[in-house]
Amino acid sequence: MPGGMVPETVQVELRGPLARYAGRAHPDGRIALPVGKGVRVEDVLLALAIPPAQTGLLVVNGKKICRKEIIQPGDVLVVFPPVAGG
Repeated sequence: MPGGMVPETVQVELRGPLARYAGRAHPDGRIALPVGKGVRVEDVLLALAIPPAQTGLLVVNGKKICRKEIIQPGDVLVVFPPVAGG
């Protein structure tokens, strides 16, 4: 980028088995993704090729959100897999 600027990013933390979608370079499931204005959570999940059925709880900056929510550069998105049990 011009002048050594760093692109604005969202920190994504993929929990449990979802960590594999971050790729081999990020075995801990944490990845910084460049984002622009108007990006929705579902856009980030699509960019990471995470099928909708593989996602459960979605949290941005400590707050539960939905897939349609718009996220901003600097946000932290944590994605949990679906949970089942009795």
